Amino acid sequence: MYRGLYPHLPFQIDRNIAQLEQNATTVQSDIDEMHRRVLGIIRERTDLLKNTVEKYLVAESRSLKDQEGNLKLELANIQVSSQIQIYRVSLVYM
Repeated sequence: MYRGLYPHLPFQIDRNIAQLEQNATTVQSDIDEMHRRVLGIIRERTDLLKNTVEKYLVAESRSLKDQEGNLKLELANIQVSSQIQIYRVSLVYM
């Protein structure tokens, strides 16, 4: 019935199907490319965050060790000062 009126219809349908398949393939390819790029960005960001944490750890560890040294020195100074004060007080009461 339609064959006589629309002889190009089967060809047009086949062409539309082929175009649809090509579009689907292109979209799938684009999705794969986006996936690859996003994974690359996430990998780079993850590496950056890990490096930042490692640098922070090194810096803070160094700072804590320096503070420990300073506190030990301060404690030694306090102990020496205490000994001097004890000695002075003992001289006064002798």
